[in-house]
Amino acid sequence: MSIDGFLEIVGKECGLYLTRDDLRTDFDKLPRWDSFHLLKLLSAFEAATGRLLSAMRFLEARSLAELHAQVESTE
Repeated sequence: MSIDGFLEIVGKECGLYLTRDDLRTDFDKLPRWDSFHLLKLLSAFEAATGRLLSAMRFLEARSLAELHAQVESTE
């Protein structure tokens, strides 16, 4: 999945319209970030890729870059 497609899903599902520069920002430093977003994104990326993703690895991620890497590894 492209970074732009990834960020589009993040924006749509979480209402967080971020840039590529925000990908490596720790979740604790992202404005309006909520841990509930991880579960929403897990479901959204599973639907987008048609594959199951590791919930444990998603919950261990510290940035969107780490989530993107996980989504990429399933393709």
